[in-house]
Amino acid sequence: MEEQYEGHICTVVSCLPFVVNKNIPHCYPGNFRIPEVKDVWKDIELLHVGSTMCQYYVGGEAGDRNDGWIKKTIPSEELAQAICMDEVASCIDITLGIAQPAIFWLHNKLTPEEVILKHYDKIKEVREQQKRWFIELVRQADIDFGKIKSPGAVSELQRKAAKFLNLRKEWDIDVQVENIMACPSCNEIVNPAAIMCKNCKYILNESVYKTMKDRFATPEVVNR
Repeated sequence: MEEQYEGHICTVVSCLPFVVNKNIPHCYPGNFRIPEVKDVWKDIELLHVGSTMCQYYVGGEAGDRNDGWIKKTIPSEELAQAICMDEVASCIDITLGIAQPAIFWLHNKLTPEEVILKHYDKIKEVREQQKRWFIELVRQADIDFGKIKSPGAVSELQRKAAKFLNLRKEWDIDVQVENIMACPSCNEIVNPAAIMCKNCKYILNESVYKTMKDRFATPEVVNR
């Protein structure tokens, strides 16, 4: 990521098998991206974040001081924590602290070598949590597939989880995606079979979401 900030920097560490894309409205810098980890048992990807400036409109007449806008600095620690918490909360079938995606943050700007050397126990801990999450994703895939016997009921992430666990499943086959679409809320490219946009949490398939909403960690989604 291009560094556009000054001051204290934190390091976000990801062992996730998918890209992390975060957009924080009214902030600069406000776009954050962490590449997909190819080998969840060995590799890590890093994102360095510093403090960011946000502007909030609180009303007021033209000509007033700040014209109704106030500025607030978001410290790097708060920003790094928000990125991690928001990513975890956007996923289904998690149990916080037990079975959840492997992403966390550390103080200071660290290299991959420093993270592995100084925080190996933490990496091991989050990978174990992610392994338990993969097991739950596969268990739920078995349930969902059993209801309608269609591979379309199983997400690409659940297929990845089965592969990472070296499991062979009846539903673990490639499903062709013919029509890539953009989220109508944030314009992020999404799979047309997705239930909710992972970037902005907009509900893409309301009827399916209603049957699965209890499996999301947070109710903070964007309704139609």
